[in-house]
Amino acid sequence: MKKTLLKTGRSGIWHLGTVIIGVAINVALYYIMHRIGLPFFLDTVGTMGVSYVCGFFPGVLTAILTNAICTLFDSNSIYFGFINALIAIFTSWFVSRYSLKKLKYQLGFVLTTAIFTGIFSTLIHWFVLFDSQNPVIAETAGTMADTIGISPFPAYILTNILFNILDKGVATLFVLMIIYLLSEQTIDHIGKSTWMQRPLSKDEVKSLREWGRNIRFSMRARIILTLVVVSFVL
Repeated sequence: MKKTLLKTGRSGIWHLGTVIIGVAINVALYYIMHRIGLPFFLDTVGTMGVSYVCGFFPGVLTAILTNAICTLFDSNSIYFGFINALIAIFTSWFVSRYSLKKLKYQLGFVLTTAIFTGIFSTLIHWFVLFDSQNPVIAETAGTMADTIGISPFPAYILTNILFNILDKGVATLFVLMIIYLLSEQTIDHIGKSTWMQRPLSKDEVKSLREWGRNIRFSMRARIILTLVVVSFVL
């Protein structure tokens, strides 16, 4: 019993420390970008990294805490918390199926996160904030609308996606740098530190998923939905 408690305590410390580092990286990078005024945010570097190493629970916690703290110098940041949470969930799901060490998957990851981030952030700007958070993005969208001959709304979406491709590309590079700096043993140790028993193998996980296919709305889906809703409300 005592050994189990000690193991649980150490596991909590590992994950808590990882979340704190992730939040610190997010807030620091976002603060720098905010002060400089560049059309990049880089507030998902820590979120992606924590989700890669620890899974979606610590990743979503990192996302929520990041946007909550960023409201200290940018009040609009809280509205984008659920996007950061979605990135945490997507990152955890993506790396469980594909290797970010392969270029084609890196490109797929960047494009996917850029597209849904660009669309959702545009919806927030247009229907919640009624204004652009960054003048560079607004000016670029206006120029694109005039040049291509499209309405402002789709031009803003396209502009946001393009800027997010660069933003998420840089964020992914940061994450890959962190991954390469850490050893596989360290990542594996941190990632499995919350297990109180031997982690299930891929075949065992697959069998359990097949067994639960008839469950229309699994507990995992409920938990994910709850976390996203909480991050949106906050």
